[in-house]
Amino acid sequence: MRRNLSERDKKEIGVQCRNCGSKKELEYHHVVPISLGGKDVNSNIVCLCYPCHQKIHYGESKHGLHSTVIKKGLDVARKKGKKLGRPATGVPKEFIKEYNKLQSGEYGSITIVQFAKLQGIAVSTFYKYVGILNRN
Repeated sequence: MRRNLSERDKKEIGVQCRNCGSKKELEYHHVVPISLGGKDVNSNIVCLCYPCHQKIHYGESKHGLHSTVIKKGLDVARKKGKKLGRPATGVPKEFIKEYNKLQSGEYGSITIVQFAKLQGIAVSTFYKYVGILNRN
């Protein structure tokens, strides 16, 4: 069952349409529908005016408008300092050991692409792991 939003919730979520900026006929839309496993929490809700909300659910450009609203909502969450995305997972000990060798020059002058291939990981995973190590 969906909860009723308090005035505090509405203020946190927003009091103008995330799509067009209107402050009239406001409604609150679940970005990930509850029926698809979305949570009934403020971070999964965006403020929309009635016409934009109808376009999302019934309009011709349903997917385009929905993605615009999601992007705007994510930008607002980031500006509020919310951490988005999956939480960082740990870095495998074997990677740390080999990365330290790379840093000390034991691998010579190989590229990151070559190193990632040797480790059996994607280059994006290499950068993810290095990012986690740099934060710690």
